[in-house]
Amino acid sequence: MRAPSDPTTESGAKWMTLTWFLRPDRYEGEVADGHMDGKGTYWHADSSRHVFFFFELSDLIVDRYEGSFCKSQRHGYGEYFFADGSYYKGEYKWGAKHGYGVFVYRDETRFEGTFTNNVKEGQGIMYYSDGSKYVGDYHFGMMDGQGEYVWPNGVKYIGEWRADERHGFGQMYFSDNEPAYRARWEHDQRVFD
Repeated sequence: MRAPSDPTTESGAKWMTLTWFLRPDRYEGEVADGHMDGKGTYWHADSSRHVFFFFELSDLIVDRYEGSFCKSQRHGYGEYFFADGSYYKGEYKWGAKHGYGVFVYRDETRFEGTFTNNVKEGQGIMYYSDGSKYVGDYHFGMMDGQGEYVWPNGVKYIGEWRADERHGFGQMYFSDNEPAYRARWEHDQRVFD
């Protein structure tokens, strides 16, 4: 991001570069009441402290965050790029992934859906790197509720899930989309009554 010629932005915040004594961190962006507030980029030199920001120092690449801040926390839309190659693009609320977002894992597995306090919650779609796909409900970060899972060979399950396992009633389909059987499941195992 480049500082505009007038350091006051459209929102009325000041555009500044902040640095800290004895810390290689740097923030460039909007500031209000002495806090990062609005749009900006925060560079952090040490990802080993599990911080949620970015950049590179002496060819060491760590995490990067670009987006909105409010009172020095990620808030609003932002993009977070992790040193391992994974990334998140979506909504933040007081520093946590919250609302709609897309998270792409290092192996190219991709989740699109809603988050609550950094956890997948509500509706979502997971595209796995092996070609399988899940569309449905998430609870506490796991497939939980109603959902559809399609394996790479086209075989499909539509039904109930609990804690990432088929659990409850569901319908299996052959790869040609013809119904195979309806069954009750417990802990991902078909139950024969």
